[in-house]
Amino acid sequence: MGRKEKWIAKLQSGVIALGYENTKDLAVKKQTSYFKSAAELEAKVKAIADSSPNILHFSYIAYAEEFWKKKTSAERVIIYNKWRARGLDAGILQRIACELFNWGCEFSWVWDDTSIWDADRWF
Repeated sequence: MGRKEKWIAKLQSGVIALGYENTKDLAVKKQTSYFKSAAELEAKVKAIADSSPNILHFSYIAYAEEFWKKKTSAERVIIYNKWRARGLDAGILQRIACELFNWGCEFSWVWDDTSIWDADRWF
């Protein structure tokens, strides 16, 4: 079989459709699960950030999604400081971290920038 025949066989629509059908159900299942979790996270963040202007809700949601993906404390402190430097309210960021991810709650009585949120304490 020559190169041209291999190329023609590879591009046959039946072969491509079969590959798509084999993976479609898995992709739908995976994405359905992810979007359900993302929608729940978005609703919770909007409830916490209700006191802020609506135009900032997208930023708080992006912060929560990024915070969700990172697992170590050092990474989470960096994310907090990044979004704090972008001008988001420290109290709302800390509430998102504590209430949604149960992170930093043990320091909730010192909600200032010198608590665990200070990046210098982690490096």
